[in-house]
Amino acid sequence: MVQDDATFGAPGGEPTPTPEAAPPIAADFMSSIMARLVRQDEVQKTTNDQLAALVAALTALLQFKSNKTSLVIPFLTSSL
Repeated sequence: MVQDDATFGAPGGEPTPTPEAAPPIAADFMSSIMARLVRQDEVQKTTNDQLAALVAALTALLQFKSNKTSLVIPFLTSSL
C-alpha cells in the first residue's frame, strides 16, 4: 500500500495508507482478451479471402496470357 503524505507524521496518529487501484476482475480481463481474439480472427479471415481473390485473378490473367501467346507463336512459325 502507498502512504498518504497528508497524514504522514501527523501528531498522535499513524500514517493512513492510500488504497491502490483494484486489479482487473479476471472475468472482465478474459472477456476483453476473447473479444480481441475474435476481432483478430475476423480480420485475418477477411485478409485471407482477399488474398485468395487476388491469387485467383492473377492466375486467370496468367493463363489468358499464356494461351494467347501459344496461339500467336504457331501462327508466326508457320509463316516463316
